[in-house]
Formats: sequence, structure tokens, C-alpha cells
Amino acid sequence: MNRIILPFILLVLFGITSCTPRFFKGMEGEGKQTIKRENLYPFTYKAGETVTFSMQLEYKDNVMNSILLVQPEENGNIRGVCTSVFGSTVLDFYLTEKGMLIYDCMDQLKHKKLLRLLEKDLMTSFFKRFKKPTYEARVWSKKTNSKSTIATDKLLLGKGYCIKSKMGKCKIKTDEIEQHVTEIENSGKISAAQIQYEYEQGNFTPKTIKIKHPNLGLSILIEKYESE
Repeated sequence: MNRIILPFILLVLFGITSCTPRFFKGMEGEGKQTIKRENLYPFTYKAGETVTFSMQLEYKDNVMNSILLVQPEENGNIRGVCTSVFGSTVLDFYLTEKGMLIYDCMDQLKHKKLLRLLEKDLMTSFFKRFKKPTYEARVWSKKTNSKSTIATDKLLLGKGYCIKSKMGKCKIKTDEIEQHVTEIENSGKISAAQIQYEYEQGNFTPKTIKIKHPNLGLSILIEKYESE
């Protein structure tokens, strides 16, 4: 009897541990690998140039529209100011690879957990939390048959990574054809977030960043203003 039960138990355990997370559905697992930061296609805006975004925060039935000004520096740090449409300061901050320094913020944001949540969102969205040159990651890939005459040839469409940083575990998807990040999922009971990036063709910096906190009913939409 034990000879029958033991292999069955091992098969069940293997099935559980090797299960593909929902985030990587449709992708094939490739096991653990050491990847470079460049594999995540981190983006940067031009140093010294102020980039203007519209930012909309939506919490249940409440919506707040604001303007986000971001100025990257030569050292990679980011100076940012978020103001209301009337010009009052919502959040005045400075992003480095060590965290977010807050100079000023509106009274409604002066809560430690809320500021920590915004820090994690902004650090992740603008790739400041990914400071190490290499990461140990579980890797997934999405491939399709190429137009090659060799039927076994596969075209790599996308990659997926599950990595850990000081801010916790996160999952990342990339588009290997366009070579940019497309989606990030942050873990956490309260701070769990889904971040999606949208690009214009041929542009390696996102035009739109969508952040959703499903457990909180909070969403943030950041859209770049294009100069005429």
C-alpha cells in the first residue's frame, strides 16, 4: 500500500509547488535563474527635463485630479511635486534607491501607512526599488512558433519574473519584442497592487501608468502630457 500512496503524495506535492501563478498564466516556467537589472527594462526620463503628468486618484466614489511634475537627476534620483488643479501642494517628494523623502504633503495624506503605500507605488512605478545589479528570480517565458522553415523554432514574446526586494516580493512581465516592462504586481495584504504600463509605438518610456489596489478599492492613473 505504501508503495502506491507515496508516489501519489509526491505527485500531488510536485503539482502544488510547480503550479504557475495566475499572473503568469499562459507562460512556461523556466525555474530559478540569476537575472540582470537590465532584464527588467528599467526606464528613465531625460535628466534635468521636467516631465508633466496628470494624476487621478479614485477611492470608491471619490475622485481627486492633480498634476504630477517629475524631474529626473543625473544621479538617477527623482524630484517630484504633485499639486491640485488649483496649485496647492498634494505631495512634495524626492525618490532615491533608499526610499522616498517627503518635504511636504496635504493633511489628508499625513498617515504613516498611507505614505508608506504611496512610497511603494512610486518607487515601483518609476523603478527606484530595483537597485541591485542582479536578482535571483523565478522565470517564466511566453513563446510562439516563428515563421522560420524549422517547425521547432520559437519566437520569444515575453518574459516573467518573480523576485524579492526590501519592499517585498513582486512579479514582473516584460515584452521582449518591444523591450519594455508591461506589468508589475506587488505582494502584500493591504499594499497589494497591480501596475500596468502603456506605451506609444517606438517609445521606451511609458505614456500611462495604471495602479490598482484591489483590496483597498483605490486606483491611481498617471498619464503623461505630450508637448505640442
